[in-house]
Amino acid sequence: MQLKEKQVQQGGNAAAGQKGSGQQGGRQQGSGQQGGRQQGSGQQGGRQQDSGHKGGRQAAQKQNYEAARAELRSAIMAELDFSREVPDTEVLDMIDEGITGSNVYARTLTVEEKKLLRQELFHAIRRLDVLQDLLEDPAVTEIMVNGPDHLFAERAGELFACPRTFSSAEKLENVIQVIVGSCNRVVNASSPIVDCRLENGDRVNVVLPPVAVNGPILTIRRFPERPITMDDLLSWGSISEEIAEFLDQCVRAGFNIF
Repeated sequence: MQLKEKQVQQGGNAAAGQKGSGQQGGRQQGSGQQGGRQQGSGQQGGRQQDSGHKGGRQAAQKQNYEAARAELRSAIMAELDFSREVPDTEVLDMIDEGITGSNVYARTLTVEEKKLLRQELFHAIRRLDVLQDLLEDPAVTEIMVNGPDHLFAERAGELFACPRTFSSAEKLENVIQVIVGSCNRVVNASSPIVDCRLENGDRVNVVLPPVAVNGPILTIRRFPERPITMDDLLSWGSISEEIAEFLDQCVRAGFNIF
């Protein structure tokens, strides 16, 4: 009897020991998982810190680019001799000298940024500033400027906001005067609305203050190089074959179509 009780007591002690070992193993496993979570959190924090540093560098680089553009444009405009006809090659030489010269902001730019800055400065001084690239893009069908800080364009039927803007309302007004002047028209505060057509057929609408509350408004509606045909409308699904045939008969019959 005593031997049996002793065996039962030993079995209970062994079970308790195994249970304690299991609990300790569970605690060790939980500690390992917690350590893994802390390590993962540390890695995530490191990635966030790297991302923050990258974003800070990009913001600083953008500020350097804008500062270089503003300073070089002012310096070149002050140096230009408006008493004579300055060729484009001379303006480009002045721009190159400024970018590769002593400007502290231009020194921090990459080669690609310097190429872009060269083009932007030339367009700002001798062309239509930020509108020039859009006007040279045959896929752009409409350009809308709502004040110096809001520029939109339509490409392939889709409207999008342009990241580039005019440096000031005065610069936008100067560009408008160049466009309107090429059409032999006048727009000013006493005659703030004008509609005209460029040499290539593009239609231009301008509205100046005080009619335009938020700054000068400019709209340029462009036409495709190749006129849209009836076959184009059919291929796009804009009209049906029945409507195309009906319009053809109306035109042949000499009817007025509204």
